[in-house]
Amino acid sequence: MLVIHIKGYLHNLDKGLTISYNFSSVPNFVIKEASSGTVDIVYQGDLFVLYNDGEQWMTYSKNDLVIKQMYSSYDLAYGDVLVSGLGFGILALWLCTKPNVNSVTVIELSEDIIKLFKDSNSVPDKLKIVNQDIRKYNTDKEYDTLLLDHYELQDYDWMLEDMQIIFNTIKHKNVWAWPLELIYLFKMYANGDYEIFYDIYMKCDKDFAQSWTVFVDKFFPEEKTLRNIDKDTLNNYIYTFLNKKYGYEVL
Repeated sequence: MLVIHIKGYLHNLDKGLTISYNFSSVPNFVIKEASSGTVDIVYQGDLFVLYNDGEQWMTYSKNDLVIKQMYSSYDLAYGDVLVSGLGFGILALWLCTKPNVNSVTVIELSEDIIKLFKDSNSVPDKLKIVNQDIRKYNTDKEYDTLLLDHYELQDYDWMLEDMQIIFNTIKHKNVWAWPLELIYLFKMYANGDYEIFYDIYMKCDKDFAQSWTVFVDKFFPEEKTLRNIDKDTLNNYIYTFLNKKYGYEVL
């Protein structure tokens, strides 16, 4: 069993950007080796790995980027929040600690993943977990925030198409998805070429606001909320996701 409490923060270096990300806002959560039905959580070295039918679905290590890559979703969320995908439950628990989040509804396809989460963690009053496929979730409710976090290693074009479908299906005032920052960098700075993407990813040091607008116009032409992110916030999200020392370092 591993009880995790993250400490630390991101420190502004020399890029003149503003950031408010603080790891201390992440609550305690528990991940432990366990099995239920087709799902197994195993500890390999310093890494927890969740397998479904023998296929790796997700990983977590206290030293990796998982929580940092959730920051944009956490930061944008407010009001009544709908999340697709439970995973280890980290994002759901983190959202429940945010004062301006009233409720968190998680749509999770795997009943076994829900069971393993509930076996290890207490469910806050704000949190409701629904065992269903997000693509089949039918609701007339308009959520203040819609967050998609059910993707793994699928093709980026497929993810973008799936995001568009769900964005257009579920009413919302505000929206984000994992790994939107990574897909954006791949599409806008590597022209969809995997062979040069890694080099660009490592060296990317830009103000992203202008190309972000081009990206949204191309892939989410009907999604107005993605255009409402101000320049400083967008840059913060991408630098945080990158975990590079262009503007910030993890202390």
